[in-house]
Amino acid sequence: MKIYKTSEQIKYGSNHGSFSFIYREGELLDLVKKDYQREGIVLKIFFRPYDEKIPLSEYIYGHYFVGGDYEDRNSKLLESLKVQNLCAFEGLAPRVYGVDLLVYEGHTFPMIVVEDMGINPGWDVRQVSKVWDKLAEVSKKYGFTLGYFDGNPQNLVADKWVDFQGFALVNNYVDKLKERIISSATWSENHYQSVPQLGIDGFRKTDIRTRELGLDKVNFNGKRVLDVGCSGGQFSMYAVDKGASYVVAADLPEVIAGTRELANYLGYFSIDWHGIDVTTTPLDYEADITFYLSMYMHVGLLEWVVKSTREMMIFETNGISEQDAKDILKKYFSRVETMGYASDFDGRSIIHCYK
Repeated sequence: MKIYKTSEQIKYGSNHGSFSFIYREGELLDLVKKDYQREGIVLKIFFRPYDEKIPLSEYIYGHYFVGGDYEDRNSKLLESLKVQNLCAFEGLAPRVYGVDLLVYEGHTFPMIVVEDMGINPGWDVRQVSKVWDKLAEVSKKYGFTLGYFDGNPQNLVADKWVDFQGFALVNNYVDKLKERIISSATWSENHYQSVPQLGIDGFRKTDIRTRELGLDKVNFNGKRVLDVGCSGGQFSMYAVDKGASYVVAADLPEVIAGTRELANYLGYFSIDWHGIDVTTTPLDYEADITFYLSMYMHVGLLEWVVKSTREMMIFETNGISEQDAKDILKKYFSRVETMGYASDFDGRSIIHCYK
């Protein structure tokens, strides 16, 4: 989460919501685009200031429903954004890329970095009902409750729902999420990558691997990162925690389905997840740092990945000896160093490669 300050006058037109408005041009947006390295985004800025004495997770989306049985229809902002991204996975909502804070005229306001859907070209009440019905179906798939349906056509832009006030995750969402994660990325009938955040054990131990991969010696700050064969995405999320400016991760579609939902629940909104066959679908992306862990036995050393890597690759052997791996890597990297060996499985060699 970033904190932005601006001296420019923040203006918004008459077409805004009860709790927020869309800021779509100006110096502030230009700065955010630069930080996120993205075009096609706008800022959703909330009117009610954030009280920094409480966690942002407790900030209420709005206070439209007050009193009696309606009070529980108010939702917490961060939770509603997680629901929004679940709907974005299904093509029913604009994607949320980040949650930041804006300091303006002595107050601090929540500011959401979100996909730009353009300006609503027209209203179609019938389409609003159709999309709402689709949201209801998606809610059963993931486990969330819908907000209050008022039929307002302004809630729909380019056939995507934009107002998630009142939407919330169901009480047993985390339990169901765990089940989906465990079934999505397996190795020999075992979950592959442990998930410390949710207490999920795995065949490979994330905490041990993080240390033995030598990641403390890698400067991720401001770097573009590629994670090939990301499995549960733990190292993609690690890179974000360490300041990476842009992270792209790829694995098979059935693996990514669980991984992106996990990352979304944990608040890692900015990572781009690609459910693809990496042998047939190269990504058009240049990375400063690439994770290529235990991939060689499955796909070899992919040429497009080597070309996409500008500075260094973190390589873990699998199905190839340390010396053979280094001989191959030296064809593409000027410096190749063994950093250690994986103690959680098979003593695999950990190699840092530098262009």
